[in-house]
Amino acid sequence: MRNGKCVTVPTLWSGAVAAGFVLALVTGTANGGAQAPAIQVDRARAGIPLGTSLIINVAGTIGPLTLQPSFDGVDGSYDPRTHRLLVTGRAPGSGTLTLTDRNGNTASIAVLVALPAGAIPADVDVAVAGTVSQAFAAARIRDAIERALVRQPGT
Repeated sequence: MRNGKCVTVPTLWSGAVAAGFVLALVTGTANGGAQAPAIQVDRARAGIPLGTSLIINVAGTIGPLTLQPSFDGVDGSYDPRTHRLLVTGRAPGSGTLTLTDRNGNTASIAVLVALPAGAIPADVDVAVAGTVSQAFAAARIRDAIERALVRQPGT
């Protein structure tokens, strides 16, 4: 049954051919149907501060993945049990990280490895008095963080 419609297989066909035809209909690969889903990642771009790592969730993979970075500044390792990709920035640069499964499905992630753009201090003090709205408190917090933020030149 496909899309609520029954599929009738002529009795002249051999069992293997009929089974293959029905399997192709069910999986959507017959007559220009949709192919198996490609590899899906939870982000198409990744900015990684130098010397740190980032986790990217992966779906739609078939079997193990091979990783091919386009530059030497990034390393990656894939855990097939958790479907997570750990990407580490080793040297400044930019390029792509291409994932390929055993069926040839691919996904690419644009990667930028750079020095951190700035640093937020561990603690910031905000003083308010009286009854204040949530929007007012949020604005005061944003302003205090903005004043305490240590930025790199050019950011």
